[in-house]
Amino acid sequence: MQLALTTDWPTLVGLLLLTLGVALLVWIASLLLRLLTDGAGRGPREADHDRWQAIEAQLAELKESQDSGTDLRRVEHLLVDLRDSMQRIQNALLEYSEQAAGGGGRREDGVWPLPDRLRARLLAMGFQRIELLPPDQGWEALESSDGEVRVEARRAGSLYKGRVEIEGGRLGEVHLRPSHSLFP
Repeated sequence: MQLALTTDWPTLVGLLLLTLGVALLVWIASLLLRLLTDGAGRGPREADHDRWQAIEAQLAELKESQDSGTDLRRVEHLLVDLRDSMQRIQNALLEYSEQAAGGGGRREDGVWPLPDRLRARLLAMGFQRIELLPPDQGWEALESSDGEVRVEARRAGSLYKGRVEIEGGRLGEVHLRPSHSLFP
């Protein structure tokens, strides 16, 4: 018996595809067998598993440190409270210095101390070149009544204009704003 080799192209292509298909099936079967057995497929998976555990441990540590009090909102609220406390202390110190300097009435030389106390307050707030515009009713009328004093002063090179409230002869709130905006 003799085998006849045919040079028919469709037959050769069919045999080639059949051979490639069988080789592909053998390769897939060997991969499945390797994954299902306890052999070489276990090493890389264990290494990946160890990496995942390390990442989870780092995440847990980060979460614990975040819960332990380093919350930024808390820090922000503490800073706001601190700023408000500093403002209250500054106002109390200014009021105390006014009472100590002024004595609450006329000085021995007969000059009303309100303008001096007003200048001292504005100097303590960082203003310079302070100009007080006398009130319409005069300085002496503000000794026991309420009113306001118009003020022009400079701070950091900018001109500020506004008013200072007088409550029963004592200095109240200072309302000064820049005369012009720096950035339109």
